[in-house]
Amino acid sequence: MNRFWDRGLSYAVVVIFFWASVATAFKLALRYQNPQTLVLISTVISFIALSIFLAFHPSRKDLRTLSHREWGLYILLGFLNPFLYYQILFVAYDLLPAQMAQVINFTWPVFIVLATLIL
Repeated sequence: MNRFWDRGLSYAVVVIFFWASVATAFKLALRYQNPQTLVLISTVISFIALSIFLAFHPSRKDLRTLSHREWGLYILLGFLNPFLYYQILFVAYDLLPAQMAQVINFTWPVFIVLATLIL
């Protein structure tokens, strides 16, 4: 095997580990915070990370060329996913056993495809 294959396999193992342990992490977090607080925290962290990325990325100049309609569409998409999706997900983890709620978590690719078809 070559070096790139080994690196890719290593990344895949790490991602699978974190993805598989997300149900436990959510249940532990929900012991100390309500779902709305977790959604707020994740939204703020995502906003900060995206802002830092855009501050140093060369394409930040392209943001000035967006129309009001495009900004509105992007804000709507940002509300649908991740905000609305995670609101539903965290409430599901709060109300259901982790094993059942994790099934909902694995449906996010389907949700994204359906959302793009609707919009």
